[in-house]
Amino acid sequence: MTLAPADEASLPEVDPASVMMAMYTSGTTGKPKGVLHTHYSYDHRARAMGEAWKIGPDDVVFMPSPVTHITGALWAFDMTWIHGSASVLMDVWTAEEGVRCIEEHRCTVNGGATPFLQQLLDTAGDRPEAIASLRLFFCGGTTVSPDLIRKASETFPNCLFFRCYGSTEMVTATLGIRDRSQARLGAETDGEIVYPAELKIVDPAGDSPLPEGEEGEIVARGPGLFFGYAHPSDNDGNFDQEGFFRMGDLGRIVHGNYIVITGRKKDIIIRSGENISPKEVEDLLYTHPAVADVAIVAMPSPTTGEKGCAFIIPRPGTSVDLPEIRRFLDAAGLARQKFPEHLVLAEDLPRVPSGKIKKDVLRIRAREIAEAEGLPR
Repeated sequence: MTLAPADEASLPEVDPASVMMAMYTSGTTGKPKGVLHTHYSYDHRARAMGEAWKIGPDDVVFMPSPVTHITGALWAFDMTWIHGSASVLMDVWTAEEGVRCIEEHRCTVNGGATPFLQQLLDTAGDRPEAIASLRLFFCGGTTVSPDLIRKASETFPNCLFFRCYGSTEMVTATLGIRDRSQARLGAETDGEIVYPAELKIVDPAGDSPLPEGEEGEIVARGPGLFFGYAHPSDNDGNFDQEGFFRMGDLGRIVHGNYIVITGRKKDIIIRSGENISPKEVEDLLYTHPAVADVAIVAMPSPTTGEKGCAFIIPRPGTSVDLPEIRRFLDAAGLARQKFPEHLVLAEDLPRVPSGKIKKDVLRIRAREIAEAEGLPR
C-alpha cells in the first residue's frame, strides 16, 4: 500500500525552539537528570553529523545502542528521516549476533561505546570479510583507548575508525574526523571541534581560559546544546556566565582545534594531594595482553587519603596480579605514584545499556573493600 504525503495545511504548527524531547542521563556518576532538547538543538547535530560523515541513502546503519540513549535515538530515527539512510536495530547486544546483522544487511556505518568495538574486534578479527561492508565506526561515550582504535584500523582497513566526544546535554561536541588524512588524530584525540560548536578549557578553580595543551575543565556551547534540565535545581552551577555548559570532563586542546579527554572530574583520585586521572592508567592497561577490560576508581587510604583501585576483567585463559600490573606500567614509563595499589579481578563490570561503566557503583565497592580491610571511609 502506498501512502500519500500529508497535506501540509493539515499539520499542526510547531515552534522549532520548543522542547521536543526529555532524555535522562545514564547516571554513571550520580543520579540521572532529565535533559531537555529543542527541535533546533536536536536537528542541528543530526544534520552536522550527516554532512561531516557523508551519510546518505546508500548507507545502512547498524545501531546496537538503546533508543533511550542519545546515540541510539539519533541514529535509529532522525538520521534516517533527514539523510535517507536505513537503520538496523538490535534489542540485546551480543557480538556474534552483531556481526551477523552487519554481514546480512551489508551495514556501512556503526558506532557505540568501547565494549561494542572491543567485542566486535574480538569476534570478527579473524574473519574481517564478515564486516567488510563497514566504512565508518565512531566510538565514544566512555573511555576509548587509542590502542583499540589503532588495532581496529589495522584489522579492518576498509573502515574508518575514530573517537568522538559528546554527551546527552551537548550532542557530538566534536565530529571526530572526516577522512583517512586525519586517521592518526582519530586514534590519538577525541575529535575535531567544528564551528559553530565551541569548546574551551578552563581552570576548574576559577573559569579562567587555559592555553592550548594545558589540562583543565571542558566547557561547551553551540546550537547542539540542550535547553536545560527538567528539574531547574539541576541547572545550578552547571553553566558559566557566558552560557557555556560544564561537561564534567577534563581535557586539553591540541593541534589547534582537536580535543583530548583526560578524565572525568568526579573520577579524579587525590593521592597525597596530587590529582591522578584514571584514564591515563586505563589506556595503558588496555594494551596489556591479559586485560580484557579495566576501570580504576578511588579507594580510601589511611596514608595517602586515596589510592587507585583497579577492577580488571582478565582475558580468557590468562591471569594477572598486582605485581605484574606494576611491572607493566613501570616498563611503560608511568610515574609510580599513579600505579593502582589495589586490584580486584572481576568477571564483569557494572554498565548502563549504552555500555558506559558505572564508576559510582565501583567507588562504593572500593569503599566497602577498604572498610572490610579495616581502613577508614
